[in-house]
Amino acid sequence: MLFSKPVSLTEEERKTPLEMLGELHVDYKFYEHQEFVSTIVEVCLTTENDEFSNPIDRSDLLNQGRHLLKVLEICSLLVKQSSQEK
Repeated sequence: MLFSKPVSLTEEERKTPLEMLGELHVDYKFYEHQEFVSTIVEVCLTTENDEFSNPIDRSDLLNQGRHLLKVLEICSLLVKQSSQEK
């Protein structure tokens, strides 16, 4: 599958993932990511949208949002730990 591996990263970025995480946190703070994900979820769940008309699809969207926020938290922790070790 095309999206089962990194496709947006250059070869150099793949070699230094922790540095890339650090750079991403310069552009946006964690709370901004949280607000963004919340906005996406709210729009999808509160508009007339066939994609999320099924309760199972809405539940899946909420679950994916929670997982994405956990990934972002983990990334934030990894960046902090990495910078403390240097």
